[in-house]
Amino acid sequence: VIKQDGEWWYGSTLDAQAKSGYFPGNYVEIKGATPAAPTYSATAPPPAKAVDPAAAMGGSAYQSQNQNNNNNSGALFQYTASDLRSNGGVNWSLLGSGLDGTRYVYQSQEAESMMRCPVWQLPAYVDLFADAYKKKLVENDNHVHLPAVRRIGLAIDVVERALSTVNMQENATVNVMVNAISRASTMLKEGRELCRQIPVAANDSVQFFTFLMGFMVRVRNLRFGESMMVPTSWTNDSGIDQAVIMVITKEHEDPTDNYSVAIVNTGNNPQQGLDFHSFAVDPTHGHLLRNLSSEMVKIPERRMCNSTFWFLVFRAVICTNNTKGSAKYFYERIVPYLPLMPISSAQQVQAPSSIHSAFDFVEVPVGGDYSFVHAVVEACRYVGRKAGLTFAQSQHIPMIIKSGLLRIALNDLYAAPQPPAVNELDLVKMAIRDVANSMSAQAERDITVSPNQLAANLHIIQATKEKVAEYDENVFPMPIFTNPLDESIPGICAWSQFGRMRRDVSVEGLAGTAPIPPILRPVELTLVPDRAGHFLEVTKAMRHCLNLCVLLSNQRKLVRNSYTLRLCLIEHLFIRVIPLPLGLNHPDRDKLCFWHSQQMRYETQADIMRLLNMLCRHFATVSLSVKTTRSGDAVRMLVFACMATVCDATMRKTAYDIPSFSSLHYSGLAKGPVKPYGFDLGNFAEESEYLKFSTPETTSARTQVLDYFSHLKSNIPPENWMFRFQDGLQMCNADKRYLDQLCLQMGFQRGMECTYMTGDNALLLDHYPEIGFFRDLVFMSK
Repeated sequence: VIKQDGEWWYGSTLDAQAKSGYFPGNYVEIKGATPAAPTYSATAPPPAKAVDPAAAMGGSAYQSQNQNNNNNSGALFQYTASDLRSNGGVNWSLLGSGLDGTRYVYQSQEAESMMRCPVWQLPAYVDLFADAYKKKLVENDNHVHLPAVRRIGLAIDVVERALSTVNMQENATVNVMVNAISRASTMLKEGRELCRQIPVAANDSVQFFTFLMGFMVRVRNLRFGESMMVPTSWTNDSGIDQAVIMVITKEHEDPTDNYSVAIVNTGNNPQQGLDFHSFAVDPTHGHLLRNLSSEMVKIPERRMCNSTFWFLVFRAVICTNNTKGSAKYFYERIVPYLPLMPISSAQQVQAPSSIHSAFDFVEVPVGGDYSFVHAVVEACRYVGRKAGLTFAQSQHIPMIIKSGLLRIALNDLYAAPQPPAVNELDLVKMAIRDVANSMSAQAERDITVSPNQLAANLHIIQATKEKVAEYDENVFPMPIFTNPLDESIPGICAWSQFGRMRRDVSVEGLAGTAPIPPILRPVELTLVPDRAGHFLEVTKAMRHCLNLCVLLSNQRKLVRNSYTLRLCLIEHLFIRVIPLPLGLNHPDRDKLCFWHSQQMRYETQADIMRLLNMLCRHFATVSLSVKTTRSGDAVRMLVFACMATVCDATMRKTAYDIPSFSSLHYSGLAKGPVKPYGFDLGNFAEESEYLKFSTPETTSARTQVLDYFSHLKSNIPPENWMFRFQDGLQMCNADKRYLDQLCLQMGFQRGMECTYMTGDNALLLDHYPEIGFFRDLVFMSK
């Protein structure tokens, strides 16, 4: 038993096979003291020996690499499998936690400590190869809670170790490829040292000052064409560290614009700042792509070497007690100092003519970047671009990094004292597939791999698959079918549904006729004028508006934003085109009021009332079909109020040719002891007081509506207020009295006011349809 945690324990057998796995704890019986586990020394391994490729790898793939990289090779590349086993076990003190749940201690800060465990147990390996499956593997890992800058340093160790396996002669297919890999390796070494020098969470001003002075000397001493990796981080409100890598490159010696800076961000959360990077859509798959390396160019030396700027960059990393950072503060306050413009504007400076030629759009890591290895790999790829590689050629650098990690994984499989767990073998299989896909991609586009390199990597892939197959219990031999190819089954044509497999009869005729494609009719929104000078222009504007609304409604599946267009069109008609009436007591009403100063025919009055009813129904539909916002809610309430105001003024107007008795009784001008009628807008004044009116026209229209109904209130007695829908579903006395006066005037049967108003008895509304239009509009406005 290795680990006792809850109901399921982890352990391994003590026989020669040494199988490991989980089992129920209640199935275990403790016989006695647990045998002493083998002790793994933390001291340095024995002196280096030359690698025997045939013994360790089963081939000769590693000889040239190790001869060319003796000064960079790690401990695992100095011993054969027999050497490691004869030494009493591998010298592993894993940085982090194993996938089997075993906890390990972070002890050494040297690069060799990263290789004291199988590479597939490193968080950077899991991040790189198990991107979409790793959440459950790393969410409870102690590595996630390390400071972000420390995690970047560990990721740099892993990437640098992978690049140390590269054979430069095999990567010389492109002229600048060797230079690009060398620049990336040099940047990684200096970046690793910088990560160790940063006094993370020291909260000590002396250490901060000492580090900052040394850092400024290094920035000033950058040579032409040299790049420098600068990690920084901040802690968000949730207490989680998010880091970015700033890659500084000295372009030339002119101090006025000799630096460029790229911000590498691989976070997949909006709080991590990736929203400040440009994005594009993959034309093939439709995926959202991001420019992970956001570059700013032409930065003068005086701003790049400003210690105050770098103090703000590192403050959230070093002074964690009293400093909280955020992506918004970093991207909107700190970074814009370098180009003296917002970062989005600085990105357009480099190539405004073509965004796809200026930016490298790649997919964002699906499962996040807990170890920040994706950020380190992207920084290396960006340096390759600065060295002169094209976008397709720069993908060669991530490929050789993954290939190097697979070589290390193969070496670890031979050096492992016991078979890896099943889930660890799955991680190695993922690496095999990923490396194979990367290799084939580089061989299809701008060819950056040589035949020798392809052969060597094919050998590594095959050797790794064979080694995994030795440990994998789920590998079964391919079944061999001995049945002849001309096998026939008697009576098969009589089987149910077998007719669907026939291909000797055409089925095209069963598809039916093709649907008739729809016809897109043009929508001329300019038919609605900007202003109306008399009643004829009002009716023409309302008629055009109604026709356009019907056309947009019938073509809502063909015309985009049909609801929004109708809403804006009706708003334009009643807020800007049709004038609103002045109050009844206005001193200049006889001269200046559009509705009172002109004569109106009854046919015009009836037409306006009908058009108001139709437009009101359209507006009610569209205003409740769009997304509700503060300004949209204000427009909805105001347009309904304007419609009700125009409707009241039209209903109160007396036609000069044949006056309607419905208008005469409503305005109080009919013969006999009658008084005028009216209605109110309820709580419109209070509700509209804090609405968000975004234009002067809407504010002015609200004022005119309130003035009009304020004058109505002073001229109409309270008992004659009609349409009190807010008081209940019953007809109010004013409604009954108004209809009773019409019945008395025209000889309709009295005492049936309720059926007349609802339309159950259509005699009255057939003769005076404007009353039904008036009723519906007031109801919807309330």
